[in-house]
Amino acid sequence: MADIASQLRGANACARALEWAAGFDNFKDAWNGCERGDWLLWFAHILDVQPQLVTQVAFACERVRGNRGNDVRRREMADIVRQRIPWGLVAAKIKIVDGALVRKIRR
Repeated sequence: MADIASQLRGANACARALEWAAGFDNFKDAWNGCERGDWLLWFAHILDVQPQLVTQVAFACERVRGNRGNDVRRREMADIVRQRIPWGLVAAKIKIVDGALVRKIRR
């Protein structure tokens, strides 16, 4: 299996995400270590993890607003995503979706 950054590159991840992902050896650690709820939602979306659930979680994240800084909101959003989209749902898709299949989903 290709490294995480290569698989995300195949899914058209942004340069910042690729740079960040290079610090992880596996997707589970990356999922648990990510402080960007928007990135977690994107990842769940490209893997086609229960689209209705991903949409509901996106709406829940949208409610995280106020005068707090972006970093605080992103961390709160990441916590919301991880609470409502269990790692097991994501892991099941990763076993099926290797780098080549991720590229097919995005095209």
